[in-house]
Amino acid sequence: MKNSSWLILTVINLYITRYRTGKKLAGVIYLHRISDFRFGGIATRNFRMFRELCGESTLKNVVIVTTMWSEVTPSKGATREHELATNAKFFKSAIDKQALLVRHDNSLSSAQNILHQIIHNHPRSLRIQYEVVTEGKDISQTAAGEELGRELAAQTRKFKAEMKALQEQTNAAIKAKDQETRMELEEERAKLRDQMMKAQMDTDKLLSNFKEDNERMEERLKSVVEEYERQRAELEKQLAAAKDRVEQDTISAKLDQLAADGFFARLGRAIDSGLETLGGLFGF
Repeated sequence: MKNSSWLILTVINLYITRYRTGKKLAGVIYLHRISDFRFGGIATRNFRMFRELCGESTLKNVVIVTTMWSEVTPSKGATREHELATNAKFFKSAIDKQALLVRHDNSLSSAQNILHQIIHNHPRSLRIQYEVVTEGKDISQTAAGEELGRELAAQTRKFKAEMKALQEQTNAAIKAKDQETRMELEEERAKLRDQMMKAQMDTDKLLSNFKEDNERMEERLKSVVEEYERQRAELEKQLAAAKDRVEQDTISAKLDQLAADGFFARLGRAIDSGLETLGGLFGF
């Protein structure tokens, strides 16, 4: 379980469930570098989490965008693209659910084409929105959160299997009256038990800290939204009271600037600050 993945999921969850409550999405874009010729464990886990976050019914609004085409030859890129689209270990199952796979060549027309793919879609809610807002689940209880917890579950199963094997060997040593082997096995069992307890304590601490920092991140984002709304209301009030065209144009320009840069720039800074704070706390 990667702490950074938990943090990213937390930020996504906060934004779409707190500040876009009731809002449905016409499209979701997933970026993948075509220059990555290995689809390793991290990439696999991230895409599984992405699918669980969206939900199966929302996949028809998903566009999987391949980037970094300038880093590969056309033939290698096309070969990799075909593999991504047809291999069940990669994107095939999502494409079978009507997700689109498109290229982005870093041009304006390419970016516009991607947006045209989703702009007329029927808006849909993400699974995580329904789980958190409607069902009242904690982020760790959502399908996306559970996907991130699979590694912990696998580790727990491994510990239990090893503990069971050691117990069976210990029982055999007791039966054979082999005291030396029995003592060695009991020492190994004690070490394994300590590892299991430490892993569980680390997990409990991680989830506890995330609940606290989730609340702090929410307060940070809330203050950004409130300040943005306050400034916008003040400018709209000034615009209504403006006495001449020059003053109106000046205030309108400020409103345009606020809409274009103010909210999203501040939101980005708040998120970046939260990432740095939590990153230092969890060491990534």
